Amino acid sequence: MTTEAPEFPTYWSGRKWDAPVTDDAVEMPEDFARRVLNGSVTCDVCTEPMLYGENVLLTPYMQSHIECSIRSVLGDVAHLEGRCICSGGESHPLPGEEEQTMRQSALAAVQWMVDHGRGRFRD
Repeated sequence: MTTEAPEFPTYWSGRKWDAPVTDDAVEMPEDFARRVLNGSVTCDVCTEPMLYGENVLLTPYMQSHIECSIRSVLGDVAHLEGRCICSGGESHPLPGEEEQTMRQSALAAVQWMVDHGRGRFRD
């Protein structure tokens, strides 16, 4: 007799990103989100605290800001614009890019995607 581990849902809070990873995600109940997203849980990508009101994704394998998850897969603004060396560019950072934290870089990358019609939140 095989005992399977229970399935844990993927939860989101804040705004839901329009991508297959969130298709079956469950919105965190507000009281749960307020208790969990109080600064004591950190993002696995940027290591900054996750706070109530931010865009958050909790999966069985990772807890992160939605923007940080996206940035970890798709790259920073320089990569999205083809300015990085892996895209054949010469890696010319724009003013302020080199000083950005991972979280700031993630927010900038997602904003760039939204501004250029390459992704969107489900509002």
